Amino acid sequence: MVGDSWYSFGISFRNSSVQERQKFVFSEEDLELFYEFVLPKHECFGFIVSTCNRTTFFLHGKHPDRVEKTFMETMSHGEDVLEVGYRCIGIKAVTHLFEVGAGMDSQILGDFEIIGQLRRAFQFSKEHGASSGEIERGVNCAIHFSRRVKNETGFSSGTSSTSYAALRFLQFALPDFNQAKILIVGIGEIGHKTLDNIIAVRGSENITIVNRTDETARITAREKSINFLPWSKWQSTLESFDAVICASRAPQYILSADDLTHEHPKVFVDLSMPTCLDPSLGDIPGVTLVHVDDISSFIEEQLSSRIDSLP
Repeated sequence: MVGDSWYSFGISFRNSSVQERQKFVFSEEDLELFYEFVLPKHECFGFIVSTCNRTTFFLHGKHPDRVEKTFMETMSHGEDVLEVGYRCIGIKAVTHLFEVGAGMDSQILGDFEIIGQLRRAFQFSKEHGASSGEIERGVNCAIHFSRRVKNETGFSSGTSSTSYAALRFLQFALPDFNQAKILIVGIGEIGHKTLDNIIAVRGSENITIVNRTDETARITAREKSINFLPWSKWQSTLESFDAVICASRAPQYILSADDLTHEHPKVFVDLSMPTCLDPSLGDIPGVTLVHVDDISSFIEEQLSSRIDSLP
């Protein structure tokens, strides 16, 4: 499993900003294109992890360098990935897989959500015929390693994830967090987890959700005993909220300073990748706009001691 035929490349928070990372985000259609055409063409198997903190390929096969070249030509808008990213070959690629899965290479150190994201990325690859026995063994070993790290060390103790970092930031930024009126835009994986974290701390009162598919938001609102807004109305009711969390995977900005009236939320948290809140919001006096790189700093001190617990 540790031969040179294992190959990993991509970009992550370590070497690139949110603005740089969002140029390399994969849509579901992009993933299908690579799994069904690009990887088979170059006799490779593997999977792609595309989150707010990274876009990373884990490959095994004959010509992974050609997959990387295709990625740079079709997805990177003419930029050299290695200028803001990395490449690992052989044992280093396998080690990277294990470190990513265990949360050791996460922006929120010890992130317990990444192993689920990695597992789902592999499963999507498998469903599209891009996996192999070697890839599956590598993923299973990474899952086992992640479980051991969590159970046998203090590295992943407590609560650590991007969605939890968002909660911690809101507690810091909102003077009356427990009563603040919060709007969550987008009920995908990150939106759901952020919602659950907030409810666990302060209950379901004064929380509203909105999603491009109204029925998805309506069902979630009913299950969680929270409020629901149709997608067509949320921008016109922003003055009712103290904070907005955006976790939508929109291909363009969905809110800018021009959309706000005199009364508007004071805190905007953008967890999307690519980002969906226009930077112009941050230019409004009294408004705080943060994205995933910003909020991680609020819990780094709490999590730094976990490094000492590694075996």
